[in-house]
Amino acid sequence: MTRFLSGSTERSMAIDSGQSDARDVAPALLRVLLVSLLFVCVGAPPASARAQWNTDMWTNFHDTFHADDAQTQTARMRIIDADGIASASLHATNDGGTTWDEYPMTREEPGSDWWVAAAPVSQVQPGVEIHYYYSCVDSTGEADLCPEDAPAETFEFSVLPINGSIGNPCMLLVDKHGRSSPGGDEMYSHLYEYYIREAMDVLGYTYDLYHVWVSNSPTYHGDGPDTSGMKYYDTQVWFFGYIWDYSLKRSDQVQLIDWLAMAGEGKERNLVITGNGVGMFIDFEGDTLDFYSGWMATEFLGRVGPGQLTVRDAAGGHDFMTYDDGQCPLHSGFDYQYQYDKLGPVAGTVGAELAVQYGSSAAAGVAYTHPTLGYQAVNLGFGVMFMMESVLPGGVLHGGHPGPSRSHGEHHALLPEACRQTGHVGS
Repeated sequence: MTRFLSGSTERSMAIDSGQSDARDVAPALLRVLLVSLLFVCVGAPPASARAQWNTDMWTNFHDTFHADDAQTQTARMRIIDADGIASASLHATNDGGTTWDEYPMTREEPGSDWWVAAAPVSQVQPGVEIHYYYSCVDSTGEADLCPEDAPAETFEFSVLPINGSIGNPCMLLVDKHGRSSPGGDEMYSHLYEYYIREAMDVLGYTYDLYHVWVSNSPTYHGDGPDTSGMKYYDTQVWFFGYIWDYSLKRSDQVQLIDWLAMAGEGKERNLVITGNGVGMFIDFEGDTLDFYSGWMATEFLGRVGPGQLTVRDAAGGHDFMTYDDGQCPLHSGFDYQYQYDKLGPVAGTVGAELAVQYGSSAAAGVAYTHPTLGYQAVNLGFGVMFMMESVLPGGVLHGGHPGPSRSHGEHHALLPEACRQTGHVGS
C-alpha cells in the first residue's frame, strides 16, 4: 500500500473503507460510494485554501516483485481547488532523493477533478525503492504539494526483492493491515509496520517489507506475495490488525503451503504469524486447506477480551518472554476495544506446543516444528504491535503506544525471539 514516509512517522493516505465486510461489494460500486462520501465530507474548499488531495486506493502504485508489473501501474489522485487545477505532476526518485524526475499527469476527462499518473518508468527497475510526491498548479498560478512537506515527506513503493536473493535469502515482512495504530495519546501517528520495522532494526535483522495493496479486498488487490516472490526468503513474518477482514485469505494459505513444503527439498523455512483475528477468520471461513490445523498445528479456541490482558511464557521448552519479569500487558484499545484469539496446539501433534499464554491460563500462541519437513512456525493470537511498555493502575497506558526501541523491552523482544525460535538469526 502507498504510504507516507518521513523519518519515523508514516500516515496512510488510502481511502479507508472502514471495518465492514466488503467481500460482497463489487469494487466499482465500492469506489463510487467512497468517492461520493468523500465529496460530501470534504466538499469544495474556499478560495485561496490549499488544494484537497485524495487517493484512489484501488488504482495506485503498489509493491510488486515484477518490474514489468510496476511499469504498467497507474495512480489516480483527486485534486480539488476552488480556482481549478491547471496542471499536475508526479515527482519520483529511486536514489533516496539525490535526483528527481518529473512526470506530467493527465486529467482523466474534461472537467474532472481526477488526475492520472503513469508509472515513473525511468525509476522502475528490479530491486529499488521508489519515493514520490505530487504537485499541482491552479488557474491563478498558485502551486501546491502532496504530501504538504514534500520532498522531505513522500510516498513510496518497491520493486522487490531489495535485500533478499536466491543465494542469500533473508526475512520478508508482510503487512496485511496497512493502517495506523493508536498511541497513548489516542492519535494514529504510526502504521503497524513502524513497530515491526523498529523491532527488527534494533536487533540488526536484514529484511524486505511487502505491503499488500488493499488488505481487505475480495480481489487480487488483497493477496499477499506468491511463491515467485517468496523464494527469496527463508523466513516470513505476516502481521495483521484487529479487523478480521484484513486476514489470511485462502489464496495466501495456498502460497504459504507451497512455500513451506519446499522445506522437504532442504530449504530453510520459518514462518511467524501475529494478529488479533486470523484464527477467528479461518474458523469462520473453514480450514479447508488444513493450513491452521495441519501446517501450523494450531487449534482456534475462541476469543479473549476486551479488557486488560497480559501475555507471558507458557510452561514448556520455549522462552519467548525473556525480558524483565517475563510478562507484558496488551493494549486494550481506545475507540475500539480489542479482542484476541485463543490459540492452542492441536492435541497429539508431534512438535507442537503452547508457547505463550494470556495471564495464568488462556492459550495465546503455538510453536511448531514439523517432524519430517523440519520447517518451524510460531502462531500468535495477538498482534505484537499491541504489546505495551507499562500500565498505570486501572489499565491506563503509560508513555504512549510502545515504540519497540523505547526501553528495548518486552514489546521489541517477543517478535524477534519468535524469529529466533524458528531458526532465523538475522545478519
